[in-house]
Amino acid sequence: MYRYLLDNKDNELTTLETELKFIQSYIFLLKIRYEEAFGVEINVDERLKNKKLPPLALQILLENAIKHNEISLEHPLHISLTNENEDYIVVKNKIIERRPPEQGSKTGLENMSKQIAFFTSKPMIINPENGVFTVKTPLI
Repeated sequence: MYRYLLDNKDNELTTLETELKFIQSYIFLLKIRYEEAFGVEINVDERLKNKKLPPLALQILLENAIKHNEISLEHPLHISLTNENEDYIVVKNKIIERRPPEQGSKTGLENMSKQIAFFTSKPMIINPENGVFTVKTPLI
């Protein structure tokens, strides 16, 4: 993971394929920490592997879900990472709010949204609705 950070610190964009490989390492560490209380299902079209997004975009989205949701055997956190057509990567999780709630600065998703807006006119879509938190990140 550290090698990925060093290799991409000066890159504005990286491929989806590279991000997915990195996120596998990150998920491995999270599974060590949370064991069976945490899981990520990845179902992304292989044909999109050369699309681009900012480095660490997927890690930020997973970290956001971890920060704001309870993770326990009683209330496991399951995250879905898919694509919507060829336009968006979609990260979803059931909302199981921490008690007490984690106070966030809301800068992580906001900064990511601004970064993406620099490269594309497609907006990042954040939708907490019907007990599910969904973030759609445009592919470039």
